[in-house]
Amino acid sequence: MSRRCNSEARGFTLLECEVALVVLGLVIFGLLRATSDHERLLSTLEGPDGASEQRWLRPVDDELARALGLPALLLSKEPVRPAPALSSDVDLEVLGVSRDLEARTSTAVIRRTGTP
Repeated sequence: MSRRCNSEARGFTLLECEVALVVLGLVIFGLLRATSDHERLLSTLEGPDGASEQRWLRPVDDELARALGLPALLLSKEPVRPAPALSSDVDLEVLGVSRDLEARTSTAVIRRTGTP
C-alpha cells in the first residue's frame, strides 16, 4: 500500500503547536510574575495590623524595566525632588561659605546676576 500526500491537507504541524505552547507559556509566566510583584508591593503598603503608613512610590529609573512593567520602588521617606532648573540668563557666584560647628549649619553668601 502506498501513501499519497494530500496537497490540500490543512492544519498545523506538531512543531508549530509546540512552539505556540511555549510562547503562550512564557506570556502567562510573565503576566503572573508581574501580577505577583504588584500584589506584594500593595501588601507592603499596609502594615501587619492593617494600619497604613504614609509611603511614596517612585517609578523605576531604567527605561527597559519600566517598559517591561516592573513595579515602582516603595519609599518610606519622601523622595528628594530635584531643584527646578534655573534659566540660562541667571548666573550665581558663591562669595563665601561659613560653618557653625555647634549648630551644625552652613551659610553661603551668593551673588545673582541676570534676570530670572
